[in-house]
Amino acid sequence: MINSKIQNILQHTYQIGIAVSTLFILTTSVSPVTAQSLNPDKPAPLHSGVNSSVADNFVGPHFYYFIAGPGKVNVNIKFTSMGLLGNANTATIGIDLYDEGQTWKIHKDLTSKGTTTQLTFPGDLKQKTKVIMRIQPPPNGLIRTGGNYEVQLIGAVESDSNTASGQLDQIVKTYQIMSCIQNVYECGVAKFYPDGTFKISDGHTGTWKLFDSEANIYVLNISGHNLSVKLMPGRGLVEPNDVNSIIFQEVR
Repeated sequence: MINSKIQNILQHTYQIGIAVSTLFILTTSVSPVTAQSLNPDKPAPLHSGVNSSVADNFVGPHFYYFIAGPGKVNVNIKFTSMGLLGNANTATIGIDLYDEGQTWKIHKDLTSKGTTTQLTFPGDLKQKTKVIMRIQPPPNGLIRTGGNYEVQLIGAVESDSNTASGQLDQIVKTYQIMSCIQNVYECGVAKFYPDGTFKISDGHTGTWKLFDSEANIYVLNISGHNLSVKLMPGRGLVEPNDVNSIIFQEVR
């Protein structure tokens, strides 16, 4: 398989990322992921049902929004920390809720030691309000830490009618290349475009195509080399069989 060949010729990685990936193997079960934003000025919409993603201290906070009120609303959060070398690892995420004008703010922490923990933000809004949510992963460190989280909205909530139905594919972002391939492309920055192409800062170009929408698998073609990757929104493009092996890390 081409992925195995590419893995065998990976020549360069960022020292901290590789040192951590080599010494500390983090395990986490991954449910279907929800699009999210790393930009506090452009939060991603939360949808009906369960919204799932991964908090990762190597990536940074996620930002969402939802429209709620008037009436009672419950925001339910579940969190399961990653494992470390097969052992349960304690991790804490922070959750902030605030209105668009930041006239009020509510903060809670949620800690897990390998098992699923949960909390609820109850509220009773007097008028329709755009609420911003910030999910803060554990503090930065040399060891990758974080875990899976789920968000579910119950009560007087609605979809944002201003959200475009033809929104861009989730892969259309800018990424820091964590691994380069000898004689194919250099490490740097890659920008993905809506037309199915991307450009790397060293001048190379390529194409991307969605292969499996349910599993978020994409196929990249760079200078004739095919590379299958899994999109983890908020984290980046990872090895399909190893979600802790980041190939293209999403940047703000």
